[in-house]
Amino acid sequence: MTSDDPDEPLTAILTVWKRPTLARQLAALRAQTRPPREVWIYHCGTHTDPEPAVRSIDWARVNYVRSEHDLGFFGRFALAAMVETPLATVIDDDMIPGPGWLEHAGAKHRHYSAVVSAQGCILPKRSTDPRNGMYPASLGRLAQDMMVDFGCCSWLFRSEWARAMWTIPPIHLRNAEDMHFAAALALRGIRTMVPQQEPPHTTANREPDIGHDRHAAYLDRERYAIERNVTLNHLRAVGWKLLLEEPRPSRAVR
Repeated sequence: MTSDDPDEPLTAILTVWKRPTLARQLAALRAQTRPPREVWIYHCGTHTDPEPAVRSIDWARVNYVRSEHDLGFFGRFALAAMVETPLATVIDDDMIPGPGWLEHAGAKHRHYSAVVSAQGCILPKRSTDPRNGMYPASLGRLAQDMMVDFGCCSWLFRSEWARAMWTIPPIHLRNAEDMHFAAALALRGIRTMVPQQEPPHTTANREPDIGHDRHAAYLDRERYAIERNVTLNHLRAVGWKLLLEEPRPSRAVR
């Protein structure tokens, strides 16, 4: 159940893989009008050394998790189920939030009792198009708040909701965690929304070009699309319905 308390404690979960963005993300979190109480850093691989940035955190409680086993994009959501704060936010490593983002997202979460994402996707109705699991309608900097099929790039939600993700066994851990999380919650009546954002203060990402670098997962387009469509079909088979498949779909919210 969503609380009306604007000061509910929040844990931010960041991932370290190949991008050297951790220090900038931490600086952005520290500058938030509503900074997180705790920061959990999930480190996979040996591509970059985050420890100097981790040691510099003196403004929040830190939990540094070093994993020898790569749990792909799902690992950070497993951590979200273990945090002690009522709220959690999972932030991709290519996202540098504006100073008012967490406060803005928290207010939208309380208003809509929904997962709040930086961007999102409204998928077309069932088709054989192999691009169906991609992002044909990525939404950011909207003119109004919008309900979406699934969110991406960052998520703010009640930490207890993270447990629902594991009620549907993942087919793989490499891809489509965004669809999987949204579907598991939608089956429990919890929707995902993308709020209107006003750069630079309440934007979820002040540096959007980072996501188009050589580390972007979507660059292997054929594998990426196949894996996402396999997951999409799997989630539909367990009952997930897209917004455009529901009677009289309503995406804009007030």
